[in-house]
Amino acid sequence: MDGVADKAKIKPGQILRTKWGSTWWAVEVLEAQTDGKIKIHWVGWSKTWDAPKSRSELYMAPKSKKNKKGDAKKRPKSERRKNRKKAEEASKE
Repeated sequence: MDGVADKAKIKPGQILRTKWGSTWWAVEVLEAQTDGKIKIHWVGWSKTWDAPKSRSELYMAPKSKKNKKGDAKKRPKSERRKNRKKAEEASKE
C-alpha cells in the first residue's frame, strides 16, 4: 500500500490515517512543512503527540455513512479523559 501521492492536495483539517504498531489511527493534518513532511495531530490524543510524518506514512481515510471523517480507529472517550487528566497533572509538576 502506497502512501499519499506527492501530487495529492493535502489541506489543514483534512483527516487521514496512519499506522501505529498494527493499528490504524485517524490523524488530522495541521500543516504541510517545507521539507515535504506533513505535521499531524492524532485524533483523540493531546497535542503533545503532534508530529511530522512523511507522505509515505499517511493514507486517505475512507469515508462511510457512520463516520464522515474516516473509519480510522479513535480512542474511547474514557481513555481520552484519563490521558488528558494525566497530561494536566504532569504539567502542574
